[in-house]
Amino acid sequence: MSVIYSTLEKLKFDGDSLASEIENTLRIIVAGGDGTASWLLGVISDLKLPTPPPVATVPLGTGNNLPFSFGWVG
Repeated sequence: MSVIYSTLEKLKFDGDSLASEIENTLRIIVAGGDGTASWLLGVISDLKLPTPPPVATVPLGTGNNLPFSFGWVG
């Protein structure tokens, strides 16, 4: 994430008008479980961006699926 934003900042500094448009319309989709989503949101938080991008999650983690899939729920 930090590489993306530092590259966009450099391009904007160099006068690339498309870099600003990309930064303004950037959307992030995270596919995984709670750990993956938590990690990504932590990275975005650490960047301390003035306007963080919207994040959508696709729940693909196995943590909550395994008990139901194998009939282990009571």
